[in-house]
Amino acid sequence: YSQEQPAWSADGKYVYYTHLYFTNENINPGFYDIYRVRTSDVISEKVFRFKGVDCAPAISPDNSKIAFLTDLSGKLQIWIYDFEKQEFSQLFDNDIYSFMECWSKIRWKDNNTILFTACSTERLGFEDGLFSVSIE
Repeated sequence: YSQEQPAWSADGKYVYYTHLYFTNENINPGFYDIYRVRTSDVISEKVFRFKGVDCAPAISPDNSKIAFLTDLSGKLQIWIYDFEKQEFSQLFDNDIYSFMECWSKIRWKDNNTILFTACSTERLGFEDGLFSVSIE
């Protein structure tokens, strides 16, 4: 296993990261989960209890939401979890963007805008790029 893609919470209380488990065959990474570790006592905990891929965590500047990649809908997409409302929402459901567990990154510009890397089929063919989307 390995820990990748660390993301500090704005208040400095947690570090979120992708925990990667390899399969027995060691051919393909098997599972991606999001964990967080408290900086005060170094206790680690799994953030979500899903089967499948959850990776690339990014915490909003006000610490109220986490954006992450997951295959909950059957394909890898950006989802948001609101800690206060305890609700999940899928940012968009389309085939315009293509994400990869090891390459795609998510960052918050502010509490309402997410920046992300992906491949897009809407541009001239199939182009890698940096994109932004409002979550309002």
